Amino acid sequence: MRYHRVAAIILGVMMTLFLLFSLSTLIIRDFQQVALNLFESRLNLIDLPRKTLKQLPALQQLSQIRSGLVKTTGQIFVHSLLVFGIVVFIINTVSLLKRRSELIAYKIAGKGSALVSWQIALENVFLYLLFYLGVVLVLICFQGTYLKVLEKINQTVFQQQLPATLKTLQQHITNQQLDQIFKNQITAFNGHNLLFGDTIASQRTLADYDRYLLALLWRGCLIVFSASYLPALCYNWYLNRKVFR
Repeated sequence: MRYHRVAAIILGVMMTLFLLFSLSTLIIRDFQQVALNLFESRLNLIDLPRKTLKQLPALQQLSQIRSGLVKTTGQIFVHSLLVFGIVVFIINTVSLLKRRSELIAYKIAGKGSALVSWQIALENVFLYLLFYLGVVLVLICFQGTYLKVLEKINQTVFQQQLPATLKTLQQHITNQQLDQIFKNQITAFNGHNLLFGDTIASQRTLADYDRYLLALLWRGCLIVFSASYLPALCYNWYLNRKVFR
């Protein structure tokens, strides 16, 4: 039926957007976490004897920005799960209202409310699996471009979080203590990489983020099932009371 196709298309679009946005958020969070870990390990490496570098305001700010971005992206991911669940719930509720005659026919045929609700929920879970597989296959084909785009977005977001003083520091590091460290070749990397990380595209592939793909698989299925089964069960209960009492 027409409303079946329309609902499936709308759900499919929402599922695709959710998968792309959530996966991108998790990968960017991973970028920031890796950058934060490298930043702190580099400081520990070159500042082990005196522990004075970590007390510099600029370095403290950079560490706070990195950790803040890790926390923020984690919160964005949680919010995306909630929003996705609400959207699926609303779409399914509207779809159920349009399927009133079909649901009544199921009742006349002797199907119970729980069975009909399970059927509707599993249909949507199957739809999610189809779009999940499609999104993953497309990303695998274009994973190099996809990850480079995310790295650029990540770097842009980080740059925007920098205070004006640190943006100047990024262009030309003038701190004498840092200059002395690199002049004496205590460490092989330069001041820019120490503070702001390496902007060269990483050699990682999508397979390195398989844990995020698995997380989106089971969490997405759980959200879709719950947001489909509960409204279907409630609406079937409503029909039982209003139509078949």
